[in-house]
Amino acid sequence: MTFSTHSVVVAILKKSIIVSVLVGLLTALCCEVSPSQTITWKDISGVPGCSILAEGDHGTLYAVTFFDSRYYSSSDHGLLWVRSSQPGGQIEEFVAKGNIVVASRFVQGVTNIHQVFLSTDAGSSWRRILSEPDFYYQNFSISDSGVVFAAVTITLPTERKIRFARYNGQGWDLIGSYLPFSGAGYTTATVAGPNLFIVVGPGGAYLSTDYAVTWTNSLAIGGAAIDYGRSNKLVMGVSADRSVEGGVFVSSDLGQHWSNLGLAGKFITSVSSDTTGTIFATTDFGIYRHKAGADTWEYVGPISKFFDKIIVTSSDEEIAASTDYGIFRSTDHGSTWSPNGPRKADIFALLTTPAGDIFTGTLGNRIFKSTNGGLSWQQSSIGSIGDYVYSLAFGGSTVYAGTDDGLYASTDNGETWENKSHRSVSGSAYAVVSSSWGDIFIGTNFGMYSSSDGGNTWTTAGLNNSKVLFLAASASGILYAATDHDGVFSSNDHGLTWHSRGLVRNDIQTIAVNPDNQVFIGVYGGIFHSSDDGVSWAQKTFTDGYVYALAFQGSQNVFAGTPSGVFVSDTGGNSWVADGLQNQSVLCLTFDGSQNLVAGAYRGGVYQSAQALTAVEVTQEYPSTTQLFQNYPNPFNPSTRLEFQLAEYGLVTLKLFNVLGEEVTTLISERRAPGDYRIEWDGSHQPSGVYFYRLQVDYPSAGGRRGFTSVKKMLLVR
Repeated sequence: MTFSTHSVVVAILKKSIIVSVLVGLLTALCCEVSPSQTITWKDISGVPGCSILAEGDHGTLYAVTFFDSRYYSSSDHGLLWVRSSQPGGQIEEFVAKGNIVVASRFVQGVTNIHQVFLSTDAGSSWRRILSEPDFYYQNFSISDSGVVFAAVTITLPTERKIRFARYNGQGWDLIGSYLPFSGAGYTTATVAGPNLFIVVGPGGAYLSTDYAVTWTNSLAIGGAAIDYGRSNKLVMGVSADRSVEGGVFVSSDLGQHWSNLGLAGKFITSVSSDTTGTIFATTDFGIYRHKAGADTWEYVGPISKFFDKIIVTSSDEEIAASTDYGIFRSTDHGSTWSPNGPRKADIFALLTTPAGDIFTGTLGNRIFKSTNGGLSWQQSSIGSIGDYVYSLAFGGSTVYAGTDDGLYASTDNGETWENKSHRSVSGSAYAVVSSSWGDIFIGTNFGMYSSSDGGNTWTTAGLNNSKVLFLAASASGILYAATDHDGVFSSNDHGLTWHSRGLVRNDIQTIAVNPDNQVFIGVYGGIFHSSDDGVSWAQKTFTDGYVYALAFQGSQNVFAGTPSGVFVSDTGGNSWVADGLQNQSVLCLTFDGSQNLVAGAYRGGVYQSAQALTAVEVTQEYPSTTQLFQNYPNPFNPSTRLEFQLAEYGLVTLKLFNVLGEEVTTLISERRAPGDYRIEWDGSHQPSGVYFYRLQVDYPSAGGRRGFTSVKKMLLVR
């Protein structure tokens, strides 16, 4: 490749996301507007972040989400997950063996209640087997014979001790003797065999082979995670801290002797092993693998982030869970990993097909596809398509993807991909459009290319000296191209000749044409709009960041994706209001066949409107003049409220000075949209006296010249 896969648009994107999100959030605190129809958004990125994983009978998988503590189940090796509503509440532990499942939950109220539920039919029905006013029962285990055990903290007159308890079908029986250490300081407990009980506590690993009667300290280092894996070995992870260097320890004789396999210095959250003897450890920096007979650990990713849990399933597949990044699967002993959905991917492009399927292109993670409305996702395999997907299009029955490795096409709904531009087109395919007259156009590092036979043969189509980043075609047959530095061009003869339409700037992020053949360009601060085929442009400013994406609801409304969520406007883009996802950087928008709006957020997942959208009446009225009002109250002690209104978008500076003219503080220094604003100032740390506050506004439409200045006086009295 001659050029880096991170094109100009990507470089602009990365810089703008951080700055614009912060500025947008500050603006939202002072000025809130609402459309007549507010979009209710739902996350369709698959299972959210999980902290608990388990496997039951017939390969049924269970995952407990971290944020809402609900559980999901999967019967197809973790491809499709179904959410369950029972048992509700905040699930703290979840274990399974065969058809038996135990869920422990914590119910907060006037009195905090700890409840335990049991299912003997793989989660289809549940019954409560424990309800206590405090959190005494922990570390649940299920033996091979289906008996449920728990480690119980018992409060004695002078101390707290720990014993095991067994559920007898009606209630709980204490068994064995107290553990050789006090309190609730143990980190894990398990039943690894018919009579083998293992507890890990402050003094190390303790085991009992006589039904928890006598205990032996088999390893003097206290672990953080223990697993009786598919290799029939005990594996324990010890997290490093100030007193121990940590590592992974393994025992082949049920805890009598242990071997140190290394991985010192890591924060280990869970361990597991497969039938080949390969051991896996999840850490706060991703997943590590230790193959049988090897001397070292290998980092296998899939991302250098915090992972909570890993299990090896009965089919010898690895399932890993991350609180923030969801679920990952591996079918090749950890060599490659496939995420459950595009939740934290660098989403850059969206496509919905007439059949209702959703395609998501990412920067570095290829393509995710969902055929069931986002319930489950399938990721394209490594090597099947370019890693960086800049654009997606649909023509006839073919899905097209513009990537860092050229243009790919799929005629089987994304199952397989073919590189259509190999050896015919130079550079990356940044933009692809399927025109109404049947031709395919791509924008590359070296101008335009076109194909009239679905990408089998290509011809140059002009703009050879420009890097073409965005394309759009109107129903009337006009083709539009946006470049990185040379402006916007149009062609009304299928790319034979091009006409410059101005807008020579380096902040263009998207180009789109609505059903009325009106052209919209997304730039920093808002849009440019043309109703005469790009001959003239009207600028509409409404945001403190880039407009990354545009979508149209017929000829009625325009939707814009920004670093501060989604905005909606009337057809001409005259008045804009926020419409959800304010904390997301929305890089792509599209409508599905049911008129649901679908949004792709950068490292935030895919969202869909919960209902089909009708026309949105945008009735925001902006102030007719810019004005600074007198503070209230005045005099004041110790705080007062400053108010002002803006008639148009501008760079706002609001500063405070003392009676000597010395600057006390800058209250605002950022771009603001038209509207009414209010800010509180607390003078608790300032002396009594006269203060002045000054509002200055610079208008972009005035070439940066100052358009408004006003100064007012206020009095702080102690």
